Amino acid sequence: MALNLNNTVCEFLKSNREHKYTARQIAEWIYATYPNECATKIKNSKNKLKKDVSSKDEMNKLLIDILVAEIGAHRASFQKKTPQIKTTEGRPRKYYYTEQSDADEVEDIEEKALQIQSIPLEHDLYPMLIEYLGAEHNLHAKRIDEKRSTNNRGTKGNEWLYPDLVALEDLASEWSTKVTECAKQYGDKKAKLWSFEVKRLINTSNVRSTFFQAVSNSSNGVAYYLLYNGILGDKRVNGGNVLTSKIFDGLPEHTGPKVIYGETTASKARSPSHKPPTI
Repeated sequence: MALNLNNTVCEFLKSNREHKYTARQIAEWIYATYPNECATKIKNSKNKLKKDVSSKDEMNKLLIDILVAEIGAHRASFQKKTPQIKTTEGRPRKYYYTEQSDADEVEDIEEKALQIQSIPLEHDLYPMLIEYLGAEHNLHAKRIDEKRSTNNRGTKGNEWLYPDLVALEDLASEWSTKVTECAKQYGDKKAKLWSFEVKRLINTSNVRSTFFQAVSNSSNGVAYYLLYNGILGDKRVNGGNVLTSKIFDGLPEHTGPKVIYGETTASKARSPSHKPPTI
């Protein structure tokens, strides 16, 4: 019987949902659990390295290497077919199965991190950031407390209206008198306003909402778009993370500047009726 990698990986992760595994650990389990299917797979394999293998142990090692490569290559299809399969960030990437929503997963991770590392509360990070901005970037920062604002948008509605901190940068602090007078004549900016959103934890589960919360609080007439299908590193042209002409033309209408975040852009991903965006 042929080895169905998709079903096999899902079966293993679902049966061990409390744990996370690298592709190699999964491949080694497959090899140990399905020896006959694996023997058939390596026999039918057209891998060019087979001709250089001279022993059974080397052939088994090659088979595991092939399985590792295929698990990594099919990661996107695993997650598309079974959304409960997720991966960790960093290397080596680990695969796991969870029924939790993204929000619940983030909350659990935060709680565990607090127990292990005693990460400060978000409120405690504000003065630390204010001190850093002043000392390292000469920015005069102030806290905005959205809880003190009138809220007619429901629970946490103000979180998408106000940034956590705003800061003023005095661009003219080191200008000479002549430069200052020249700036007044031509109406050049003498200050820049910054906004900051503070988060204790950002990962693949909350990166989308965090991104849009930050840009919605400080758009300044610029439209921001995030191309993200839930799989970091997915550079398939039709996968959703890559800017194509079709995706560009389907973006919500905006007459001002556009900033688009994604993995990369496909060739000729431009609309004749729009100014090319910042990628």
